[in-house]
Amino acid sequence: MKTTAEVREAVRSARFDYDGEPGDRGLAAPRARRWGLAPDYVATEDAETLVGATIETAGSIGNIDAILDVPDLGFVFIGPFDLSVSLGHPGEVDHPEVQEAVETVRSRAVEAGVPVGSLGFGMDDVNEKATNGYDILHLGSTTGALKGVIEGWTDDFEGERPYR
Repeated sequence: MKTTAEVREAVRSARFDYDGEPGDRGLAAPRARRWGLAPDYVATEDAETLVGATIETAGSIGNIDAILDVPDLGFVFIGPFDLSVSLGHPGEVDHPEVQEAVETVRSRAVEAGVPVGSLGFGMDDVNEKATNGYDILHLGSTTGALKGVIEGWTDDFEGERPYR
């Protein structure tokens, strides 16, 4: 998301009541409301709904303070790879400009009291990020984990490996 308006619309779309006005969320089927026996359904759903914003463009970095001020924003998640593309350094998540943008989001989110998340690049990185205020860390994918396991199985294979 790039703008405060986009973030505000996303949060509003997930709520029945939003910032003193009606939200844009639709009402669920009767079963979800326990056949009309859940008078607190609307309040409970609003209280239990969490909406976050992915911060992955130069535009969102420029608007980060306003984005963090959006009422009921549950968290921000930094997308370092897409951010690297937006900043002109595709795939270079360690580029100084990308790292500066990531740190801007992290520090401003921590200051604003908005939970912040990102990708973890190995357990050392995960531990460092957890120590530095990150609340949500993506540790990897099942595909990556499976690849690691299968590569481990084939490490002792002595035959030809046409795909390596």
